Amino acid sequence: DPFGELVDSDQFQEGTEWSVQWGFAGKLHPPRKVIVKRPRFAYGQVEIQALDKGSELKLAEAWTTYKKTTLQNVLQDIASSHGLKLDMDPVNLAIPFLAMGGRSHFDILKTLTTRTSDHFFKVVGDTLQFKKRNLNAPPVGRFAYAPGRDSRLISFDIQIKDQDNAKSSLQTTAVTVDPFTQKTKSFSA
Repeated sequence: DPFGELVDSDQFQEGTEWSVQWGFAGKLHPPRKVIVKRPRFAYGQVEIQALDKGSELKLAEAWTTYKKTTLQNVLQDIASSHGLKLDMDPVNLAIPFLAMGGRSHFDILKTLTTRTSDHFFKVVGDTLQFKKRNLNAPPVGRFAYAPGRDSRLISFDIQIKDQDNAKSSLQTTAVTVDPFTQKTKSFSA
């Protein structure tokens, strides 16, 4: 942007929603919806930080109180307040009383997953998913995020053998720990 034409463009304003893809020609990842944060215009270049739509769940405090309701109603309320659709596996969990108490919706969702003990949540595109955890599924990858609330990805580690231990084989083994029984499980692919 050598002439500074993008400074006033609506698409570079903070809070704008983008659909992005990355990868290589012929092998692109599926498009993901992100939110533009902190655009910088310097030296004829535009630098953009974009966060996943799920990062909005961490930003605002919530002061709602729920009485005599179900888990589905709480999740539906959280999803609709962020403009998301809810996709959940059926679960029968009555919630007699739940006070948000100034916590973010992300913190409340983490609390609700501990109450169900076998579910997880994530935001994919425009959908808040609350699904049953498949404990027999092999691990696909491990992500490490920076501490704090800004959700910056530090590293990505695919769960395969490294080259030092690799043999002339097509089989890969990954080892993990069951979070509920604390027993070691191994998977081969």
